[in-house]
Amino acid sequence: MAGFSTLNTAYTGLATQARRIDVIGENIANASTPGYRRRRVDLGAIEGPNGVGIYSGADRTGRGVEIRSIDRVLDPVLERHARAEAGRAADLKVGAEALSELESRWTSFGETGIAQGIRDLAAAFDELVNQPDDLAIRNITLQRAEGLATEITAAAGEGADVRSSLVQRTSTLVDRVNSISTSIAGLHTPIVAARAAGADGSSLEDRRDQLIDELTSITNASVLYGETGGVRIAVDGYSLVADDQTSAIGMTATPDPSLPTGMDRVAVTAAGGRELTFNGGDLAGTLRAANTLIPDQVRRLDQLATDLANSMNAIHAAGTGLDGGSGRNLFTIGSGAATFAVSTDVVGRPERLAVAGAAAGPLDTTTAEQLADLVDAPDGPAARWTALVADLAGITAANRTRADAAGDAASAAEQNRISVSGVSLDEEMTELISAQRSYEAAARVISAVDGMLDTLINRTGLVGR
Repeated sequence: MAGFSTLNTAYTGLATQARRIDVIGENIANASTPGYRRRRVDLGAIEGPNGVGIYSGADRTGRGVEIRSIDRVLDPVLERHARAEAGRAADLKVGAEALSELESRWTSFGETGIAQGIRDLAAAFDELVNQPDDLAIRNITLQRAEGLATEITAAAGEGADVRSSLVQRTSTLVDRVNSISTSIAGLHTPIVAARAAGADGSSLEDRRDQLIDELTSITNASVLYGETGGVRIAVDGYSLVADDQTSAIGMTATPDPSLPTGMDRVAVTAAGGRELTFNGGDLAGTLRAANTLIPDQVRRLDQLATDLANSMNAIHAAGTGLDGGSGRNLFTIGSGAATFAVSTDVVGRPERLAVAGAAAGPLDTTTAEQLADLVDAPDGPAARWTALVADLAGITAANRTRADAAGDAASAAEQNRISVSGVSLDEEMTELISAQRSYEAAARVISAVDGMLDTLINRTGLVGR
């Protein structure tokens, strides 16, 4: 009967538009929810026999509307691009931040820093030129030497501390990767089950994608989605996640003679011990900073301290003290700037401080003059330290510029992704009005059919009465 078939058609419109409004409401409610992907209702005319509703029949086709699917709106190309740019930005950001931290520490010594310590030592030797036999000035000179040694070892300690924080960061990131991988694998079964049952697993997939975003930001791993809802994630050919299975990574620290003394080479390894190579992400930047950027700067400080000790010792050992002794070192250095110190040959023994030249009288000042000239030379240790810090500032600025550019690119890529998968309140309001009008129209059809059926049922046979 036409009235009942029309009633059923209108009913499908009511039910479908009501569900559509539910989805729109969910989009609006989650407009600011991080990681939420906009849902889209795919509508279609009912095809084939209509076996659901208040009117059924195998001879009725094309009666009404149905929801064919509720899909998350996303563009796979933009998703991959956003993740790749985020990984590149994270890589460069770590290096820039590590260099900035070292630069800040090495330039924070101010007036009591290495450059000032070198100038103070030169001034003390100049005083000795005027009063070579004054023990008070000799003590002051030794104090200035000890102050310089303290500044150099402090700078070495700052460099070691920055590097140590990078090693700790690597360990933390490795633990986080393993934790995220486990969480992603744990979502596999419910997502696949929801898809198989035709249920809405969008929230689970959103959560998994958030975890994948974080994981790729750390590792720049490749991601491959399966047709049934599974996912495979790998880095350098090593599978971190394969559906509901995970493979852990670890961190190793091994001696490396190319690094400054006291620094081990840090690496991230697969379960079998193979070292993994990262081409982007937080881990790549952290490893590069820990194994290259910071050690390079510390090595330069070590070389400066070694050259300073050797050059001053060569002059000092050739001179003589008030006691007539010679062959004594002014400084000692073992394995780099961290071990730079005033030599035990002269500590607490100002009379042993060489001021006179070899075989010269006690009032000769040849050695003190040479030491003062060496320290004060245009290409001397003070100038070298200034150049070292200036070079570090230049390297830091260059890395920061690259990191800022990569960050801008990552932000642009993320905005492109959001423009497709994010919620636009204007669009949702338009969709809401459309769904509301469709719902109202379906309700009007039901009212019209109700009137028709009332006429048919209650008024038939009353003509002429």
